[in-house]
Amino acid sequence: MTEREPVDSPLVYADVEIIGPDEGQGEPQEADYLASSAELLDMLVSRFEDSLINQEREISALRRSLEEAQESAAADRAELETVQQVCRILERENTRLGAEVEELRRQVAEVEGLRQQVATLKKRRRIAQEVDELRRQVAELSFSSDRMLEQLLRQQSYS
Repeated sequence: MTEREPVDSPLVYADVEIIGPDEGQGEPQEADYLASSAELLDMLVSRFEDSLINQEREISALRRSLEEAQESAAADRAELETVQQVCRILERENTRLGAEVEELRRQVAEVEGLRQQVATLKKRRRIAQEVDELRRQVAELSFSSDRMLEQLLRQQSYS
């Protein structure tokens, strides 16, 4: 084994020199790298924060939209319930009016039947009056003819 080299000297393995963090030429590049890494990290953090803010705004907008949609749905449900109640009321009223119309039709048919009966009765009365008039005329004629016959018989008996 060979004698150990001091820690401050660079190590060489298979023709590759390993330089420690505090050595020579790499320091300005590393400082630049660290500075650009810090700037990159700051930029990424800033973009991430902006993205979070935008997402929070979008979530807030979506929540408001959801609340509005829920309120609208609740109003629509209330309106639907009102319309359904009105429909039930109208259906009951329609049924009631249908029954009333049927009753009125029955009454109209009954009245028409009564009108026909009245017309028949009037016709019968008129016929009865005509018959009575004819009977009276026949009775008068009969009385007259009886008188004439009596007069003729009287005249013949005198002659």
